[in-house]
Amino acid sequence: MRVTTNGAAPFVRPMSFVTLGAMPSASRDDHARLTDRERGLTWLLAAAFVALTTALYSRARAAAIDASEFTGTFVFDQDAHFYMGMARQAMEGRWLFSMPFTPEAHEPAVFNFEWLAMGWLARLTGGDVIDGMHLVRLIGMVVLVVGVVRLCALVFATTRWRLGVAVAILTGGGFGWTLGYPSIAQHLSDFTFLDSYAGVHPFFWMLFQPHFVIAQALLVTCLGTYLRAAQRPPGARRTRGFVFAFIGAAMVTLMRPYDGVVLALAGALFALSRRWSANASTGLGEWSLTLGALPLIVHQHVLFSEHEVFGWISRQGILLPPEPGNLVMSLGLPALVLPIALAKYIGAPALQRDTRGALAVQGVLCTLVAALALLYAYPPFPFTLQVIPAVAIPLTLFALAPFERRAELRSGRLATLVVVLVLGLHALTSASFYLAKWEAIPRGAHRIDTALVDAYEWVGDNVAADSVVMASYKTSNRLPRYALVRTFAGHSFATVAFKRKVQLAELFFLPLVDDAFRQHLIEEYGITHVVHGPDEEAYGSWDPRGKPWLEQLYRRRGVSVFAVRE
Repeated sequence: MRVTTNGAAPFVRPMSFVTLGAMPSASRDDHARLTDRERGLTWLLAAAFVALTTALYSRARAAAIDASEFTGTFVFDQDAHFYMGMARQAMEGRWLFSMPFTPEAHEPAVFNFEWLAMGWLARLTGGDVIDGMHLVRLIGMVVLVVGVVRLCALVFATTRWRLGVAVAILTGGGFGWTLGYPSIAQHLSDFTFLDSYAGVHPFFWMLFQPHFVIAQALLVTCLGTYLRAAQRPPGARRTRGFVFAFIGAAMVTLMRPYDGVVLALAGALFALSRRWSANASTGLGEWSLTLGALPLIVHQHVLFSEHEVFGWISRQGILLPPEPGNLVMSLGLPALVLPIALAKYIGAPALQRDTRGALAVQGVLCTLVAALALLYAYPPFPFTLQVIPAVAIPLTLFALAPFERRAELRSGRLATLVVVLVLGLHALTSASFYLAKWEAIPRGAHRIDTALVDAYEWVGDNVAADSVVMASYKTSNRLPRYALVRTFAGHSFATVAFKRKVQLAELFFLPLVDDAFRQHLIEEYGITHVVHGPDEEAYGSWDPRGKPWLEQLYRRRGVSVFAVRE
């Protein structure tokens, strides 16, 4: 690496990616501090996202539409009910989790701290698990915004770029917005736009997916703390930073093991690249991300491979990686800018990079490489698509870092207009699905009949914990949110032998099936109760009333609950 000066500040021309961090960095800590103005703008930005997303959920919950209520989620209904079903256990005082979406009895396990937080917050506030889930979402949003701005401060020198790139990260999307314009979409029919549904970008997490937002908020905060500690000289503050990074990596892994694997690999790549760099030494602290995540990665691996019930998640939850072209179109403008940035990093003469931010860029690059490597690690790594939320933030930082100094030489109204237009284009997907959900609320989307809710809550109040309930897939997926029971087939990944269980549930409610078959299922799986409502009637016209082996305990507005007689 060659360092040159122009009489004012040192600049660097990187000769290879792995040596980005091999330069004096003691002054970077002061450079990376946020000013009071930047802190104020950061909190305003966080408040804006809180207000924007809360407005959508408040509109959905306040809508009065045909004796129905908002389900609490706009996307991934199956998974959202999974999260709330787990949070119900924490709300009722449990510390370990059992799987409520399958009838097999099993030992509970340490699984996910996020669901404990959801349940505790719901209990503390006197609300339902939906309130706990959205409190976690709001907390995650604020932590994410602050973490992104602080990470930008490690990479960029000026307020304009710190906050500008943070806004680009937090509002950005890919080219999924083109699906709303057939004249454009027809020319892009070969692509699948994951940004429109798969949770690629932060705005999607903040608006729709608490599970993603809280894990990524901690990942970003953990990474920023780690890189800030790595650039400091030896001392107490450096040690404290690595300790916080260690704890953060463990928490991330416990909530989303996929992100924990990204952190562990990124930390290892960073530590090794520092060791290979000229005049750079590494200690135990540089391995804090890997050491913090690794024990819980092992725990989760054992849980998902050897546990009698949780092990089925890894057998049934295979998610294939996206085609490279689809990934580029889903990541949007930063992916298109990346080749130019790479050319600058490799050693283009025009590159003039502030040395103080280079170590942070090195850490961001290691995170990006780790995420992309795992994204395409199928088949050894069966959950490849699960790591896609870890790609967008490091990609945007790495792709835009080489342009700060050159862009700072250009200012004025035209430059400002260009920036606003680029940010607006980058945010079109986020704006499009926000508006789409806003307009769908009055049409009754994402709602559940209150007759079903009343029946589910009755089950929660009157049926013993861990009873096994036979019902349709929809009911089996929703019911654990309201009651501490186990259902027959409630989740496509988490139910043991899900495909077979769904078929058996459908047969149970078909009128042509003999009662001997139903009684055999009851005996084999320890079924204690049967719920019969509109979703079960959709399977067939079988009427459980009058069956001598069933006792009707509840009936209201077309929904019945039966107990199995011994």
